[in-house]
Amino acid sequence: MSPRSCLAAVLSWTTGRARRSEPGVPGGARARTCIASVTWLTPTVLEVAGWVVLPGVAPTTDPRELAIWLTGAGRTRIEPTTLRQVQDARVAEIVDDVAADQRGSGFVARFDLGRVVQSQSRRTWRLVYRVRRGGIDRTGTFDARDRGCLSRAVVSDVVGGRRIRAMWNDGLVVAAVNAPVVLVELLDQEPRGAVLLLETQRRLIGASLVEVDGTARLDAAVVPGDARTAVVVPRDLPGGVRWDVRVTTEGGDELRVQWARRDGARISGVPGGISVARGARGYVELVREPVLEVARWRLEGDRLVMECSYADPVDGVEVFLRGPLATATIELSAGDGDTCVAVVDLRPSRWGRRMLLAPGRYLVVAEREGQPVPVAVGPQFTGDLADRCTDELRVRAEQTAKGQLRIVLAAPLADDERGAYAQRQLRRDYRARQGVEQIAYFECYGGTSATDSAAAIHTELRARRSPLRSYFGIAHRGVPVPPDATPVLRYTREWWEVVARSRFLTFNAGLPAGLERRDGQEVVQTWHGTPLKLLGYHRPATATRSEFPEQIRAYVSRWDHLLAPNPHSAAIFPEAWFYEGPIHQLGYPRNDALWQAPSARATMVRDRLGIAAGSRVVLYAPTWRDGSRTMPDLLDVERLAVALGPNYVVLVRGHMNIRRWSRPADGGQVRDVTAYPEINDLFLAADVLITDYSSVMFDYSRTGKPMVFFVPDYEHYRDERRGMYFDLAEVSPGPLVRSFDDVVAVLRDVASVHASHEPRYAAWIERFNPLDDGNAAARVVDAIYEY
Repeated sequence: MSPRSCLAAVLSWTTGRARRSEPGVPGGARARTCIASVTWLTPTVLEVAGWVVLPGVAPTTDPRELAIWLTGAGRTRIEPTTLRQVQDARVAEIVDDVAADQRGSGFVARFDLGRVVQSQSRRTWRLVYRVRRGGIDRTGTFDARDRGCLSRAVVSDVVGGRRIRAMWNDGLVVAAVNAPVVLVELLDQEPRGAVLLLETQRRLIGASLVEVDGTARLDAAVVPGDARTAVVVPRDLPGGVRWDVRVTTEGGDELRVQWARRDGARISGVPGGISVARGARGYVELVREPVLEVARWRLEGDRLVMECSYADPVDGVEVFLRGPLATATIELSAGDGDTCVAVVDLRPSRWGRRMLLAPGRYLVVAEREGQPVPVAVGPQFTGDLADRCTDELRVRAEQTAKGQLRIVLAAPLADDERGAYAQRQLRRDYRARQGVEQIAYFECYGGTSATDSAAAIHTELRARRSPLRSYFGIAHRGVPVPPDATPVLRYTREWWEVVARSRFLTFNAGLPAGLERRDGQEVVQTWHGTPLKLLGYHRPATATRSEFPEQIRAYVSRWDHLLAPNPHSAAIFPEAWFYEGPIHQLGYPRNDALWQAPSARATMVRDRLGIAAGSRVVLYAPTWRDGSRTMPDLLDVERLAVALGPNYVVLVRGHMNIRRWSRPADGGQVRDVTAYPEINDLFLAADVLITDYSSVMFDYSRTGKPMVFFVPDYEHYRDERRGMYFDLAEVSPGPLVRSFDDVVAVLRDVASVHASHEPRYAAWIERFNPLDDGNAAARVVDAIYEY
């Protein structure tokens, strides 16, 4: 494994976790440490990679500043045969040290543990570090690890009847253990079944398979040999169950079979689907089902290619790259023998355009006829974990604690743009720049989209042939921007230059960290909705915090302009945010699109979504719940689609604060449109909206189409969880329903239900939509964007 590969395995270490006290360390800077990977290079040579950081102190190339060793009882120690300090930008990104560049804090150490194997004692050895930098001297054990590298024991080959087990036990610990029965090989032997070849120092008279998570026990045949003993696994072994392999000695002892191979965590490829894997603490587990095993991966342009093996024919096997909010299909094709190739397009075609997958952590999963197919990382894969970078993505492959393959996609920041220290240097340059240019910078929802009122203002500026050049800040390269606008990736060097030179800075939510309003700049806050839910200081979660008023005043002091879509919002915003600047009650530019050829646009959107002509379209768009980033699991949308019948399609739109689904819904009558770029398109395509407390109710009402409010938690949400500015039940332009059956009943008779709410609907539009006339963007440009 290369030095860069070792540290690239570090992902899941969480900053800020509690750490154990370091022995003999006085007060002051505390070292932060992590084990990234543990690998056996030979049966006795162990390689350990990780990092040791002293916050605020940058590492140097002096080899004397870092020492790593294994310590045992009686202060005995094992020194590494080699110790190298290595560079990796991910260390700086993870530790987030603003005061020092920590990219050189990584290390790779190799230990020859031959003496540990030869010793007959049960002594354990613990990995220890000593770091001396900048006049600070710290010694201790490691306090963090990559979850995938030591979630299970890492065991060596057997040498002289013993093997070494490296494990996490409040730090990295290695110990030699006796190996009376170890697995050597998995073979296929017709017609009796698969054969486990074992090496043992004792005569075996019986074997059994014990269900790992239950009490079931099955007998297995034992065939003694001169040097090896065979255990025959019956071919009718129940599938989908993990089995522990146990053997009985001539003396009556029952022993668990140990894993003693360093060439991976699984052996498969036997016809019939028998595979064995390294279980917890290094014991063998067996399962009867084919395993899709990934050997290696590479990038070919926008495609991620994985070379795999699979014991059965691949016909009917479906493979997916499944993330928290999106799933991509992987094409699987057969090769020679049991080999196959899996290819995923990282820019799949969706909704009539190719869209780059959003950053996130994606599992490689597979299924056949609706049943899961195990996917595992092959033995050749362990040395292939380094980042791959393109102009659009940074891609990394990881092995999870269960041996699964996880693909991590990230924005392609350069090494000198990653981490708090690099950003501090870029901010320093940003503050030193002088003067502004005719640039209008826009940012929506932290760069996760380029729509909302910003897109409408940009369109109006282009229609007027404004000299202002438009830039949109994007969180990743998959965010589409409007025509004639330039995308700029947030927190890159280019981005800092753009926000430094822009005359207008327009946001619809929070402002980026480190952004300042400079001389000659104007900051425009459009916000992103009419409030039903309590905002800012009015929220119970913030009203009790004594420091909140000072914090929010400092935050909004950077705003020069605040848009309000209606009198209701204009009255609430100043008090909720302690805002004292000008409020422009001009309507929301984003809603202008609802006036622009709505019928033609609706037809185009339905075609793009693959909705058949004549279908009834239900848009379900609930808000998020404070304290949870999971899509609310309140309405069973699959069941709803079935209940309504084949002529209905249900579109599901998650809130921008949702980070994952508890039950992904996509395909057939149910379509996940959370990532669809423009929500106004969905308003136009829908025949009816189901929501709860989301501000989409105020924008959708401009269409005049029916709304249903599914609010099973109404009193709790209103009185305890979030609170409301008015009682929705008293003025809602549609029915409030509490049960699934009520939702179905209302939708089946939606025309008459809508008609019965006509007076309320008219009053609602008069109160909340008086300025939604298709000309809001023109009014906003006239009032603010002078050029």
